Amino acid sequence: QSLKPTKQVLYIDGFFLTVDSGSLEYLSK
Repeated sequence: QSLKPTKQVLYIDGFFLTVDSGSLEYLSK
């Protein structure tokens, strides 16, 4: 599982993880 410099949104257990330019941000839903 590699980190790519693209914007991805993964929904995990009521939280959504955004992967933008290799940075990780955890936001509560």
